[in-house]
Amino acid sequence: MSGFILKRGSTLILEASLRNFQGAPVNLTGATLTAQLRDVQDGLIATLTVTPINNRPGVVQIAYSGDTTQWIAGQYRTDLRVSWENGLIQQSETYGVIVIDGVTQNVSA
Repeated sequence: MSGFILKRGSTLILEASLRNFQGAPVNLTGATLTAQLRDVQDGLIATLTVTPINNRPGVVQIAYSGDTTQWIAGQYRTDLRVSWENGLIQQSETYGVIVIDGVTQNVSA
């Protein structure tokens, strides 16, 4: 399981590229894309938005528009679920998300 680090208070925005077995971009027309961030006990931390990027076949943005400052430092996980019009459901590998405290903080004078 690969993953990434997010500092609390930072905006969560990721980019993912979906490719078929031959390495070609996946045509996402008609697909419904969803993602969630969950803790190790399977508790839902956040529902993420997944949006195909215009003029970039197979590329999506995975984001959370809410405030991450209240997330507890620790280990989380996410994946990408693709539901096709024909009923086929596919999911990506699971990615670890480690939330840590930032060093530089917003200090009012």
